[in-house]
Amino acid sequence: MSMVHDNIIKSYCVDFDLEMFVMKTVFYTNDEVVEKTDVIFNGYFTHNFGNECKGSVIFDIEEYPLELFLEQEHELL
Repeated sequence: MSMVHDNIIKSYCVDFDLEMFVMKTVFYTNDEVVEKTDVIFNGYFTHNFGNECKGSVIFDIEEYPLELFLEQEHELL
């Protein structure tokens, strides 16, 4: 599996019916594309980006139990 740390998010798409989230990313070195990677989440429920914008860089992707998400994000919901 490819590493996506420091990849730039180019786009993402959510399909709630299929419970799928697809994020298209790219990694550059010296302004040259080194790798394009699609990150695909199946069984998707939700995501939470902090202030994403053009040129956003991936630092971390986490997966954890729904119960923990509900506990931590109860005010958001």
